[in-house]
Amino acid sequence: MKVKLGRNKSISLLLILFFAVIVPCMALSLLALRAADRESVYLEKRLENTLLAEVDLATRAVNDLLSALTSELLESSSGVSGIFDLRPWHQDEILSDVPFLLKNGKLTLVGVNPRREEVFLESFGAFLENGATLPVYDSVAQVYKKELYDMPDEKAGYASSAGISAVLAPAPSAEEDAVKMKKPSSAAQKQLAESKLAIDPRVREEAFSALSEQGFEVSQRNVIPQAAQAEKEAPTEDLSVTVSKNYSFRDLRARDNHGLLPRLTDRGLSLLFWRTTESGDVIGTSIDMNVLKDRLIGRLPALYSDARVLTILDNAGNPIIAPETERAIDWRRPFVSREISPLLPRWEIAAWLTDPDLLSSQAQFTKRIVWVSVAALFLVIAAGSYLVSRMISYEMRIAGQKTTFVATVSHELKTPLTSIRLFAEMLLSGKQRDEEKQKEYLKTMMSEAERLSGLVDNVLAFSKGDGVEYQKQELDIGELAHDVLEQLRPHLEKQGFALSFEKEQNLFVLGNREALKQVFMNIISNAEKYSDKSREISVACLKNGAFAQIRIADRGIGIAPAQAQKIFDEFYRVDESLAALRSGTGLGLSIARNIARKHGGNVRHEPRPGGGSAFILDIPLYHGDGEAKRHDT
Repeated sequence: MKVKLGRNKSISLLLILFFAVIVPCMALSLLALRAADRESVYLEKRLENTLLAEVDLATRAVNDLLSALTSELLESSSGVSGIFDLRPWHQDEILSDVPFLLKNGKLTLVGVNPRREEVFLESFGAFLENGATLPVYDSVAQVYKKELYDMPDEKAGYASSAGISAVLAPAPSAEEDAVKMKKPSSAAQKQLAESKLAIDPRVREEAFSALSEQGFEVSQRNVIPQAAQAEKEAPTEDLSVTVSKNYSFRDLRARDNHGLLPRLTDRGLSLLFWRTTESGDVIGTSIDMNVLKDRLIGRLPALYSDARVLTILDNAGNPIIAPETERAIDWRRPFVSREISPLLPRWEIAAWLTDPDLLSSQAQFTKRIVWVSVAALFLVIAAGSYLVSRMISYEMRIAGQKTTFVATVSHELKTPLTSIRLFAEMLLSGKQRDEEKQKEYLKTMMSEAERLSGLVDNVLAFSKGDGVEYQKQELDIGELAHDVLEQLRPHLEKQGFALSFEKEQNLFVLGNREALKQVFMNIISNAEKYSDKSREISVACLKNGAFAQIRIADRGIGIAPAQAQKIFDEFYRVDESLAALRSGTGLGLSIARNIARKHGGNVRHEPRPGGGSAFILDIPLYHGDGEAKRHDT
């Protein structure tokens, strides 16, 4: 019953270990492995944000340049009012390509290159002079900003009904609660519109659909940014955030008195600057695109770094400047990119990874580290769990053995006490008057007392453990072995044992007499218990190098090889049942070895040829002129 309870308790402790340690560690390991599998996505997203920040800075720098370009052209064209004023403008302003004057519907060009004049007339002549229409480009956010600003925030994908528009509105005072808040400026509305377009694809789809119905032309981008395609099953082209609608020059003049007008042709992009003078005429010039490209390049950061390649792509998807790289670059498939401005339709600033395999190699390296860490964790957990379970099992087994030990010791103490009491009562009663019988009773009482004394010594030795320190003196261990055998002779011969003793010479050792005596008593007692029909005990004392060797052999039942080392463990018995035919506590041999090792020696077992067992005690010899040698094998 006790064994069963101990086993149940051990199982409970193992279950606690499993659910409190192993299961959480397994869950954390699975999370770590899942994170490792997505490591490339995390790295790509982090790198995408970094490169997009750099691309956005370059985009703002280019837009600042375009704003400065408009201001520069406005300033340089101030005071120009007639055809003769166009010549010095052309000569002084390197941005100017083909200056023109539109007066009373008639177009006059001031150029030095007939070919450039021909290209100008082909691109803008009919538009300026004859009322033809050209596509005018603008951003979706600018064209659709009012609708996007007024769109309910729930429809735009925001959790709050107030939305981001409320951020720009001042908090009303107590006096202004009933006053409607003033709407943000046009620029602020555009920023809010761009935010909504970037956040929610549904809003983008609705905006493009509405603009298409209003006659705006929606086009595809020239590039397919790879970072945006990471979680898509197949690459998809994105719609450009720049849309166009045809207007005549008269329509443009009705809306503003100056502007920059881009025109996309088979030759590429052309830019036209125009301005209405005080007299009502129109002056302007086409922009030298080579000069503009040089200025744009000057606004870019370093084109090449260890991490990325950055440049501007024109409307055909070709770089306006291509840095030299070791690898061929697919210009239509950058890592990240941004459209620049409606003034440069379909132009983009884009960045490519210097080493496209960098992300995958970093992800693989991180995954390997995580896998190795998880594997190491599992090994540690498995080893720790195994050791803990072994310790729990060991402690439960020791607890059970101690319980059995207490019961066994009680039984072992009671048996000799019962015999001593029985024979003492018989002697005291005076009924037995035969002197031989009386002597026999006394010898039995002495034998049982010796047995009781040995049992008590074992219990005391066990209770002291390794903390006991022995007072040692020089003694002849062969003589000690002989004395112990003679002391036990009456009892052993009565049990039918044939005893023999031999000694080659004096074997002096440094030891504690009582402790070494206990070693002999325990070994001989063990031989007595495990002898069956053939009852023989021989003690041989001899010199073996620097050691005194006492060999105690019997013809008992022997010990199986698998149990040869276990017999020296505390509480170990071949038959641990209380009902076993051979009584004992399972401490005798353990205590004997411990005492021998405290003396620098050892006790070991060997099978005896012909059957039985031999226990060999090795103790270092002592010559009185130095310390004894140790024997810990």
